[in-house]
Formats: sequence, C-alpha cells, structure tokens
Amino acid sequence: MIDTSEYDLCVSAPGRITLFGEHQDYFGLPVMSAAINLRIFVCGTRRNDNYFHITLRDLNQEITLESNKLHLYQKPREYIKSGLNVMYKEGYRYKNGYSCIIKGNIPMHSGLSSSSALVVAWIMFLLRVLNVNVSPLTLAKLAHRAEVIEFNEPGGIQDHITSSFGKIVYFEQNNDDIHVFRIGNIPGYFYVVDSHQPKPTLEILARIKQSVFMAKQKLEKLIGPTDFKTLSLDEVNKYCDRVPYCKELIGILKIRDITQEAISLFRRASFDPLVFARLLNEQQKVLCENLNVSTEKINKIFEKGIDAGALGGKIIGSGGGGCVLIYSMTDISDKLHQELKHLNVSIYNTKFDDGARAE
Repeated sequence: MIDTSEYDLCVSAPGRITLFGEHQDYFGLPVMSAAINLRIFVCGTRRNDNYFHITLRDLNQEITLESNKLHLYQKPREYIKSGLNVMYKEGYRYKNGYSCIIKGNIPMHSGLSSSSALVVAWIMFLLRVLNVNVSPLTLAKLAHRAEVIEFNEPGGIQDHITSSFGKIVYFEQNNDDIHVFRIGNIPGYFYVVDSHQPKPTLEILARIKQSVFMAKQKLEKLIGPTDFKTLSLDEVNKYCDRVPYCKELIGILKIRDITQEAISLFRRASFDPLVFARLLNEQQKVLCENLNVSTEKINKIFEKGIDAGALGGKIIGSGGGGCVLIYSMTDISDKLHQELKHLNVSIYNTKFDDGARAE
C-alpha cells in the first residue's frame, strides 16, 4: 500500500458492509453496518506554499487546489474540492498546503463505499493538518456534507458513520438527531464476493427513493399522514391496488422490520447464528423481489455460496452489481473459491476493522 513513514501525516478510513438496512437511511430508518479491513489512505508532506497537490494513484489523476478559497465544481463528485470547500465553509484556514497521496484497496463501484471512505479519510486529513480532533459523528456529518449535500445527491449518512466509527454499529436518526450504538463482534466467517459488475449507485438510489416517496404520498391521500417508522405492512397491503410503486414501499417496510428483528437478536443474552443467517436471507429476498436490485450473476454467487456451505448472505449496498456478503459458522474459503472459480469474481476474507484513524 503506502509506506506511511515517508510522510508527515497519514490517515486512513475503512470501507463498509451493510448487515441490515439497505435503502433505509435516506428514509430516516435504522441501519446496522460494519467497517471492514479494506481501507483508503491519505498521506501528505507539508509544502512551503498554500496549495494542496493530490495524487490519486488508483484513478491515475492529479489535482492541485489553493487551500483557502471556495472551488467551483466542473463535474459531479469532485470530492477533493468538496472536502476543501466544506472545511472553508466551516471556517478552517491553512497556513501551508500539502503534497498528498491517496491510495486504497477497496474495489471501486462495488458496494463497499470506497467513495465515502475516501471522503472520510480526506476530511480527517484536513482536520489533522490543523491538529483538530472531532468526534466520529462530527467527522461523519462533515464527510456526508462533502459527498452528498454539496452535490445534491440522494444518499444517506450510513457509509460515513460506519467508516468514521468503525467495527459494527447500529444507528437511528430523526432529522439531524443521530444516535449511534456499538455492537459486539459476530461469531463466524464473513466473505465479500465482488461480482465485478459496476453498479449504477446514483440511478438506483434515485429510482428507489422517488418511487417509495410517490407511493407514500399516494397512500397518504387515502389514509392521511404516515410515517416510515410506524407505517404497518397490513395497512399498506389494504390499499396496494390503488398505490403506484406499492411493491417498493412494501420492500422498504419489510427491510425495516427485518432490521428491527436483527437489533432484537443482538440484545439477547446469547447470539443465534441461524437466526442471523435467516434474516440475511430474508433481506436478500426483498432486495431481489421488491426492490429489483439484484442481477443474474449476483443471484448465482449467492446460490454458489450456499452450495459451498454458507448459512446465508445478501447483496451489499445499493445493488445492481457490486458485492455479495456470504456468512458461515465454519471456514468455507476453499469450497467457496472452488464453487466460484468460473464466475470471474474476487473473494475477500473479511474482518471487522477500526474506523477512521491516524496511521
């Protein structure tokens, strides 16, 4: 990766997997996710001017930006600019610039939140240059502003929270009021299988968000004001023949209820891996049948994982491509590689990892 000893300052942030709660955070619903041992590193050496020169090795790009000014966006997702812009709007000013290297081992466009990890690490680097320490939640909110709000995109704050806090977290939100809870380790083995199918994240997020809100608005014309947190599936089912995109709304509510059952599982005195796997599988079914975010290849990866001895699994992230999570109580690495050897995939033996940190 990067020899951190060569630089004045290095930080890193992890990618993430969603355990329960895909397509929930931007509806204000709870999510459970985990940081994993694939990371983005930002390292830099102090300059004698006030310019940041950034080399993004994985993208083969170089960017030079003056530090203490706002930068106009020339295209979507210019996260180096947006990170500096958010810091400027927060009132931070730099006496010196830095020559930076950004590099990671999170596969891009795969559902493991490489872009969010990059933004979290970049914001943390910019804070550490000024010797400023903030809470993980504050770091997550700054990164969310830089990645999502600055570009008026449809994503939620789940990825930024997970990358900032690390390990396994569950969070609830009510507008800007966010409560994050840490969860203990989960026994067993986790494998992330990258399908190498690029996923159209923004298109999927926009489609689901728009269709579910349209369904909710139509339903409210029939029954009055509703709330995603309390709306019952039985109530929705009564009016499904009169509500467009009812299938998608039901999918969101089913994932909500699965997530709540998972939270209850972790509150028990003893952990039941069979219940955990069943909930993963139930969520996978909803993602396929209600939200239509699976692909033929992803379905095949899931089936082959079960054939290899896994208890369960699911799509990771928005879907439409990307990665699949495979869970087992025993080491099935060899069998999994054997089952998937003809599908052109990459397999990661995944561990839960720390959040954003100085290296």
